[in-house]
Amino acid sequence: MRTILVIIIALCVAPAVAYACRCLKPQVAEAADRAKVVFAGTISDVRKTTICNPQRPKQCDTELTYTVKVDGVFKGSVDKIVKINPGGRGLQTSCHTSLGSKVKNTRWLFFMSSPKQPFFLLLCDGTQRATDVAIETITKKLGTPKAP
Repeated sequence: MRTILVIIIALCVAPAVAYACRCLKPQVAEAADRAKVVFAGTISDVRKTTICNPQRPKQCDTELTYTVKVDGVFKGSVDKIVKINPGGRGLQTSCHTSLGSKVKNTRWLFFMSSPKQPFFLLLCDGTQRATDVAIETITKKLGTPKAP
């Protein structure tokens, strides 16, 4: 009984390593303030790639990469066509997100925390569907978009 009590206390006192990424989805204006790059575009292609751990070949994940045709740049510099990778290899994957696999030909408003391409979708950056309200809000905040 004493051993079990010692184990329970040790588990409660020992520091735990956590890699959770939690945030509230930011409002458009807040996301615009924090982002280095903001643009609107239509997803023209969704590629599915399987990535396996070399040390554990049966441990594989599917990753989606999006090709986006940019139609307006609100902040930063963006090419006409960009690749967006939700996986963010080498980063904490719990903070990355996906738009799903059935988003071809849909328009999105992208908020990127890094100006470097390829871009990565981070959960807390605020990327969202480009609704009329979202586009109106971002235009009021950052002005009329430029061509890529």
